[in-house]
Amino acid sequence: MARFPENYLVFGDAICSFNPVYGQGMTVAALESLALQNCLDLDSQNLQARFFKEAAKVVDIAWSIAANNDLRITQMAGAGSPMVRFLNWYMSKLHVAARTDRVVAIAFCRCRT
Repeated sequence: MARFPENYLVFGDAICSFNPVYGQGMTVAALESLALQNCLDLDSQNLQARFFKEAAKVVDIAWSIAANNDLRITQMAGAGSPMVRFLNWYMSKLHVAARTDRVVAIAFCRCRT
C-alpha cells in the first residue's frame, strides 16, 4: 500500500497472521492493544506511525519465536544456521526452566521489547 489511510489502525491478523499451532494470535492482538494504550497515553499526534512502530516490536518477537521453531525441521532452508541453532537451544532451555521456576515463567510472559 503506497499510503495507509489516515486516522485508521488495524490489529491482530490484519497486521500479521500467525500459525494457529503456536497460539500467538490473541496474545499478540492483546499486546498490540496495550501498545496503542501506551501511545494514546503519550499523545495522539503521529499516532499511526508510533503505534505501528510499537506493534512491530510485539509482532517481531512472536514471529521470531515461531519461525525459529519451524526451522527446527531439518529439511527447512536455514535450519542449520548458527543463529537458528542458538535460538532453538536457548528457547528449549527457557521452556524447561519456566516449568519449575515461576520467576523465569513470568519474565518470559512479560517479555515484549
